[in-house]
Amino acid sequence: MRVEIGPGPEKLGPDWTTVSAAPSPSVDLLCEWGMDPLPFEDGTVDEVYACHVIEHVPWLLTEAALVEVWRILKVGGLIELHTICFETLARDYHHGDLEPGRQGHPMRNLSYRLFSYSHRVGDRACLQWHHALFDSRYLTELLRGAGFKDCGSVKEPRGPEKHGRYNLGVKAVKA
Repeated sequence: MRVEIGPGPEKLGPDWTTVSAAPSPSVDLLCEWGMDPLPFEDGTVDEVYACHVIEHVPWLLTEAALVEVWRILKVGGLIELHTICFETLARDYHHGDLEPGRQGHPMRNLSYRLFSYSHRVGDRACLQWHHALFDSRYLTELLRGAGFKDCGSVKEPRGPEKHGRYNLGVKAVKA
């Protein structure tokens, strides 16, 4: 079984089971990662994929959220995470760089990436607040603390949204 936490508008594929805190046509099971137990038995999942979701888990609960993924994975199972790279954000802010297509002050660009993304659903604004920040060393440390081994980097997410230079991808294995 393959599980995607926080899918986009479409599943990665028909063989993926999706979990999200918010209902949508692409969501199979409702669960708030980091707050609720993942709705799977111990050691039953081959792979977990979460693209730009872990930053929405409150920072004090991120290690517990990773331990929960460790619980559901089979031995040899893989976790792949993508999130915002704080190192890149900090460097760009320090140098006054703006991401392509952005205008205004670098602090506005930094705030946009750090605190929330927003989009419109009909006539309403939907804010997706960020609650945690990561760099590669910290995310790797959290994964190891949760029991994962063989941590490594992943260049870009699998789905259609790539997040450009701000993407931080990390994978690890349950040993």
